[in-house]
Amino acid sequence: HPITPAVRDLRQRKQRQQSRAQDAKDHGQIEQRRGSGTYVSPRKGTARQRSGRQSRIGVVPPVWDPSASHHGVALILNGISAQADVRYRVEIVPPRVTKLPPSEFMAHIRSLNLEGMIWVQPPAAVPPPLVSLADSQTPVVLTGRPYAQLPLPAVTADNKALAEALVERLRREGRSRLVCMMGTRDDLYGESQLVAIRAALERHGMSLPDANIVTVHLSGIPGFY
Repeated sequence: HPITPAVRDLRQRKQRQQSRAQDAKDHGQIEQRRGSGTYVSPRKGTARQRSGRQSRIGVVPPVWDPSASHHGVALILNGISAQADVRYRVEIVPPRVTKLPPSEFMAHIRSLNLEGMIWVQPPAAVPPPLVSLADSQTPVVLTGRPYAQLPLPAVTADNKALAEALVERLRREGRSRLVCMMGTRDDLYGESQLVAIRAALERHGMSLPDANIVTVHLSGIPGFY
């Protein structure tokens, strides 16, 4: 069996998900706050809310940092908890669960009775359980990496600010001959950062030609981010 779905299947799912994503926004399942981010909205009028009980949101940490020991991941989880406040209970879904076959993964997620999911910094390759989650119409928000073939709402970094800070540091140190190491070029996450970095370099009279970009293939490392 293939590890990931066929491209044709993903294309068909993309068309369905574009419609579902818009429906989710129209019906208040997904909330976009200008200048703040994208959030999973609670379902209105559920028995849990009428009884005063907290709604539950599942959060999947990165496969490469299951214990959230990395400073950046810890900040993301703290931010989610702060936004949740007393209205929501945040349920951490262990990354090992995402390695289960999609059917077993979905059975586990259903057993948690979640209102929605936040998947923190998913890997470069689309995880099959994430495709199943999207197909189930469960509200899902990604942080860190969007997927062209799986149009789910995603909260990403401010790449322009990141690029400006990086270039300013290089200028202070007098560096102008640059080499960039990145993952696969068809990854939206890496490509969007590269575009921002090149634009910042150009604004300061510098450049990063294709010949100076090294593609690092780490396909042998599970969950490569």
